[in-house]
Amino acid sequence: MSFLQASVAEEDFDYDKQKEELKKARDAAKPWFLRNIEIGSTKLPISPVTGIIFSVLLINLINIMFNTWWAEAAHILIEDPSSNTKKMLEAMKKDIDDDYKRFGEYAAKYSQCPSKKAKGDLGRFKSGDMAPPFDRLVFDPKSPLETTLGPVQTQFGWHLIYIRARSKL
Repeated sequence: MSFLQASVAEEDFDYDKQKEELKKARDAAKPWFLRNIEIGSTKLPISPVTGIIFSVLLINLINIMFNTWWAEAAHILIEDPSSNTKKMLEAMKKDIDDDYKRFGEYAAKYSQCPSKKAKGDLGRFKSGDMAPPFDRLVFDPKSPLETTLGPVQTQFGWHLIYIRARSKL
């Protein structure tokens, strides 16, 4: 016998009614965003906050699965990982400035990537297709378009990157 049942005479106390009243009082004490969602007489066992969190996660999952973010870029790759290479690319970046034609000429002459045949052009690619540091720079909304960026180091070497276009992030 529980404390509530023992404190009142057996015949005067309706345990089920008291239990239901306590449950209603407990539910009424919860803030609206933590209460279960009610549609008509049906109670769903989720709160509005849970519904919002679930919706945001579902939208992010769909974005990840269908990966609608893309970019069009060119790059110059130098495979030597030394700091001298970084200095050389910084000097190249100053010479190239933001001139895409000059960037292509430098890529054709100096890049050690097969894309040098296409003046460093990588075409259109999706987020996650490139090495992580390269990807972060290209898909960072703060990275300006039509500008020579870098140098950035990946497992392949040092890169200068020119982003021609990018989907809205």
